[in-house]
Amino acid sequence: FYAFPQHADHLNKYNRILLQRNHYLKQCSSVAHAQAISSWDEPLVHYAECIDRDREAVIAILNDALSHVWAGLKHPFPAEVRLVYHRGWNQEKTLLASLRASLESDIQLGYTFHGPHRSDLRCKLSNNRSMFDFFSQGQQKLYTYALKFAQQRVLETQTQQSAIILIDDLPAELDVQTRQAILEFIHDNSYQSILSGLHTEDFQAPLDDHIIDLAASYVPHETSALNGADT
Repeated sequence: FYAFPQHADHLNKYNRILLQRNHYLKQCSSVAHAQAISSWDEPLVHYAECIDRDREAVIAILNDALSHVWAGLKHPFPAEVRLVYHRGWNQEKTLLASLRASLESDIQLGYTFHGPHRSDLRCKLSNNRSMFDFFSQGQQKLYTYALKFAQQRVLETQTQQSAIILIDDLPAELDVQTRQAILEFIHDNSYQSILSGLHTEDFQAPLDDHIIDLAASYVPHETSALNGADT
């Protein structure tokens, strides 16, 4: 994460230790022969907790940005959306306790079952139900755009730098109202963007003065093969 410069280093060290622990798990035939495994638990837990703290912090930042973006999109259906982070082990236990409790099953499996490598990120509504249980395909795509805009908001806040938005075939799977909401959001937030689509009429106000119609423009001879059978 650009907001947490040490995260990549912690993740690399965690993964190396995890590989070593898994190697010993495959060599052990029973818990009685697993004493060497415990020597890897302490450093594994140390880096796991660093990773977990970073992830919790960045999800909180992203959720804050997402709430602003979702409201700004003027979505045509009432719903509050959020990201829910699952750390990869029992929320009511420490990772060390989870590792010790699952040692026998880890030996049988041959790998470490608990840890941030088992973490998950879920898209939820305010009623704690999965977004995918209620949203149509078009609504899910709008949510995807909202996540991208939220990431850009975080990027600008954390680094004081702007990004360029690139969207290919924006109108696909979006109704007119939803598409217009995205176009207005991009325009209102002064995002520098490059958008593409099959029909110029899909990109009307507020972007009328910024539309390039390739069909009505000169296309160099080198690109004429796009209409050929070899594509």
